[in-house]
Amino acid sequence: MPELMPEPVLTLPDRAALLAYLGEPLPDDGGLDKFHVKAVWLCELLERMFAEQGKRFAYNADVYLRACNELDLPEKIAQRYQPFDLAAKTLSTLVYNAQKYVRSDILKARGFTFLTQAMVDDAGATKRLIQTPSGTVYPVRKVGDKWYAMVKNSRKRYLRVDDPETLARIVDKHSLTDDMPPCEHYIMPG
Repeated sequence: MPELMPEPVLTLPDRAALLAYLGEPLPDDGGLDKFHVKAVWLCELLERMFAEQGKRFAYNADVYLRACNELDLPEKIAQRYQPFDLAAKTLSTLVYNAQKYVRSDILKARGFTFLTQAMVDDAGATKRLIQTPSGTVYPVRKVGDKWYAMVKNSRKRYLRVDDPETLARIVDKHSLTDDMPPCEHYIMPG
């Protein structure tokens, strides 16, 4: 499921900041803040790996090992899953976070946000369409006095608004292009 990440609690801007952070314990406020630490260097590593592979997906284990090699970390950390090694645990979590932040940044750059009733009303009033990250386009129709993003060829099914799992953007039907093929692992190539 596509997900937009909130602003990070902590941003590690470069390689040096990442290396310094690997020795520190992750923020612990019940376990949630550790998933909102963004390592920009790891995000850039992911982008490089995507470009090399020609696709928008990389396994966390592959990213982890590549990061260990490029950061010149000791062999014991590169073996991963060392249960008591703080640096290995931290790097593993940061790789997981980087995957989510890269996906989120791509979605935000393409204009996706959570679908709201105001978006549907705007699309209906201006005779535009609603598009989801999968590339599916929904026409907007007025039923009674309310606008709905309807499933094509359906009179009863529509997209739920104000749902934290429904991402969409407004598109113009005359300028609709095929730049949105079905997502590979929820990320659009390009």
